[in-house]
Amino acid sequence: MKNKGFTLIELILVTIILGILAAAAIPRYMSTISSTKAATEDAIISNIRVGLEIYATDMLIMTGRAYWPSNPFDALEKKPTGYLFSDDDDGTTDGDADTDGEWTYNTSTKRITHQRQDDSRHYWTYDAGINNEAKGGGNSLPPFNPPWNDGNASNWTDWCNFELNEGCYACQNMSGAGTYCAEECAKAGCEGFSSSSSNDDNNAVGTGIGNRQSF
Repeated sequence: MKNKGFTLIELILVTIILGILAAAAIPRYMSTISSTKAATEDAIISNIRVGLEIYATDMLIMTGRAYWPSNPFDALEKKPTGYLFSDDDDGTTDGDADTDGEWTYNTSTKRITHQRQDDSRHYWTYDAGINNEAKGGGNSLPPFNPPWNDGNASNWTDWCNFELNEGCYACQNMSGAGTYCAEECAKAGCEGFSSSSSNDDNNAVGTGIGNRQSF
């Protein structure tokens, strides 16, 4: 009885066919993975957008003025896995995401950032708009009183001018001048601030979250 097997030509042809199939399948597989990661990011960004609208509505009911938080993640009851926020005194994050699966909000560039498992990094701009919720707040005092402050709650303009003596750097402090002196920061020409009106108590939501971009 004669045993039959594959000839060398047949083996070569099979190898070529398998190579062609792999060349076609691998890019499709990688594209599927990328699409899945993008969909996961889109879901988180969508949740933040919804959270911002709920936040603004809550603020409108409680304060009579609708506005968004300085940090968009503050609009979420549950932060996404991998969210990193530093408890530094200046309220800044550790910057852009630089670890797989990490999410941050960079307060300097005003960007939501995320690093995927494949080390690619993406960001979304965030514009909270005018947020002066604490300014002119009844008998409340400026948060950081300069030595000459006489305890007068109407000293907001003087306080903001005192803060702006440091220049636009002071406006990047979103727990200080950046929050309480938005109009003054805008008048000083500081990047990221726009004058809403002559009424310093005016609050308004901004343009929100932009589209995904890659670093």
